[in-house]
Amino acid sequence: MNHIQELVNNKETFFKYMANFFPVYYKSNLFLRDVQFAIKNYFDQKNDKLSYTETENLALELMKNLVENGEAKILTENKSWEFLIKLD
Repeated sequence: MNHIQELVNNKETFFKYMANFFPVYYKSNLFLRDVQFAIKNYFDQKNDKLSYTETENLALELMKNLVENGEAKILTENKSWEFLIKLD
């Protein structure tokens, strides 16, 4: 399974899932560790166990993708971002 593709292709689903545990809404701050732990839990529920190193790398890749697409803005390099997606 290509984990980053899963997250990018289903980012709205993932961030709605993440919102069950962390404050995720338009213009909220996202923190690396919150995204990392949400990814870990998201894939754990799919019976796909990932290491903390893997989830950290996935979190950084996901946030890089969001920044490149104008869906997030860097606040602190590799640590925090402003979330710019409006979830339904």
